[in-house]
Amino acid sequence: MIFDTNVYLDLCFDPKEKLIQLASENTLVAPNFLKLEIINVLRKYHFLKAIPMEILEKYEKFTFDLVDVFVPDFELLDVAKRFSYHLNHPIYDCIFLALADETKDTFCSYDQKLLKKAESIGIKTIGFSN
Repeated sequence: MIFDTNVYLDLCFDPKEKLIQLASENTLVAPNFLKLEIINVLRKYHFLKAIPMEILEKYEKFTFDLVDVFVPDFELLDVAKRFSYHLNHPIYDCIFLALADETKDTFCSYDQKLLKKAESIGIKTIGFSN
């Protein structure tokens, strides 16, 4: 199962039973890029919400430990680029879509716009709402 970055963040800050269940019952695969996105968002939480770095580092470790397999981004770049141009969507998100496409796995996100785009190219999705 492919979780969007926003799903991992929700597991850290507001873990819901359904997300915990999905994470525990499935093999989680992520692009290496997830590491950069998680660290970047946690940095924002540190400065905007004054969350101590020690807590955020625990969230970072928690997130990385949830992932069963990290896939090198370069293996996904050609497909991600094709999706980015086809969907007119940022390459960062398309790396996740490329991984879902390559693995024939389900993509999970809170981003309704991205979910619709994923479905339009034949990717199975699970959507969440805030």
